[in-house]
Parts: sequence; structure tokens; C-alpha cells
Amino acid sequence: MTDQSGTEETGVRTARGGDRRGPERRRVDRRAPPPLWRRPWAYVAYGVAGAIVLMLAVRGMGRDEAAVTGGLETTTALPAVDTTVLPAARAPVQQANSVGDYERLLAQGERVAGQRVRTVLYCGPMRSVTLVAGTSISPPIATLADPRGQVPGAECKWGTGADAPDLFLLVPPRLAIEFAATREVEIGFMRRRRVPAEVEWIGRSDALALRIVGVLTAVR
Repeated sequence: MTDQSGTEETGVRTARGGDRRGPERRRVDRRAPPPLWRRPWAYVAYGVAGAIVLMLAVRGMGRDEAAVTGGLETTTALPAVDTTVLPAARAPVQQANSVGDYERLLAQGERVAGQRVRTVLYCGPMRSVTLVAGTSISPPIATLADPRGQVPGAECKWGTGADAPDLFLLVPPRLAIEFAATREVEIGFMRRRRVPAEVEWIGRSDALALRIVGVLTAVR
């Protein structure tokens, strides 16, 4: 006669016969190790590979966009060149040393644009000035403009008196060394270069913010 308790005990053993760990199911030292693709260092590698793929994709999109647009170029809009011949361009050279001569040239306006005069100017250092867009310039100014719309020149005085009028003297690159070699003098506690010059008179220029302008043609 079979003991009931023994039968139940045998049933328990039979039910657990397929588990090699028996009653020790919580022991982790007998579990199979995780596959290589599920280990921590594998997940790190996945992240690095994903970042590289994303970076290459972004670069590829940038190249495609540049190929479509052809790249962007920045240009400076220069003032329009007035091709009209200056009225006094062929007139003989005149002496104009005094403030009165300056005022006469200024009063005659565009009629004497292009007139060459000999005078003595007292100038500050050379610097670049940007032309005003949307205006027009005469050819003597246009020939001195660089691709950025700037021209080289110096702020000068027409004489040494306290009321000496101003002239913005454009200096061509070929005369920059001769201009810089002129003698410096002190006028009103300021150092200026004494420039015995031959100047092409342009007059008031919209492209140079309404300055009175002349172009240096020779250092005498």
C-alpha cells in the first residue's frame, strides 16, 4: 500500500526532474553567460557607430546643398560710374595756393571738375574710406576703388591757417610711397605732412559723403 506522503514526495521530485538546478533556482553562477552582442561593451560600440553614421549623413547633406546652390558669394555693390568726360579734364594746369583759389574752384562747381591745380596741402595719415552705395562716381575715383568699395586717401588742409578748408585727397597706390616720404610739420599741435602736390580737382562727391575731393596726380 502506497503511503500518501510518499506519493506526494515522489510527484514533487518528478515535477522538478527537468531542472538541473533542483531547488537552487536562484543561484546565478549556474546560468549561461549572455551572448557577446548583449554585453555592456557591445552597447557602447553600438552608440559610437551610430554617432559616426549620423555625422557622415549630416556632412553628406551639406555637400548636396552646396552642390545645388553652387555656394554663396558675398559681393560689394560699388557706386555706378559716371562715364561723362569731366568738363575741365583737358584744361592747362593752374596755380591755386590760396584759400581764395579753393573757394573759387568750389563756387564754380561741376564746370571745373577735372581741372588740375598746383598747391600745397597739409595732410593727415592715409586711410581707406568706404564709398556710399547707390550714388555715382567719376572715373578718377572709380579707378581707385577696390573690390570692397574702398578708396585710399588722407584728410588734408588747404593751407596752414586756423580756417583752412578741408580736402579729401585720394592717393593712387603708385604715389603712396612719395606721399609717405613728404616732410612732417606741426600745425596747431598736430603733425601733418606738407605735400607740394598736383591735384585733379573733383569737387563735392556724394559717394564720399559730400566731402570735397581731389586726386593726387604728382608730388612736386
